[in-house]
Amino acid sequence: KLTIGLGWDPNEGTGHAFDLDASAFLLNSDRKLSKESHFIFYNNQWLFVNESLHSLKDLTNDVEVPIGKTVELIDGNKLLLSKDPGGRVVTITITNK
Repeated sequence: KLTIGLGWDPNEGTGHAFDLDASAFLLNSDRKLSKESHFIFYNNQWLFVNESLHSLKDLTNDVEVPIGKTVELIDGNKLLLSKDPGGRVVTITITNK
């Protein structure tokens, strides 16, 4: 299970607009970057960047996600992390919508 939370206070009363982008990186037990993938919040979308998962597939849209490409994380969508035996299917849950 993976939970990512992001919160901020509204920019009220300052007269200035702002834009918010964020990134989340998967770390291994040594607190090092796993180099398998990472998440980006950009342009009001959560994206999953595939760094090394050779058989990543967006099951909801029946689309392969090659290494170096992104898939938008949409509430309820399913991703297959590996076609190998024991490969995991992840169901996306977006909180604080």
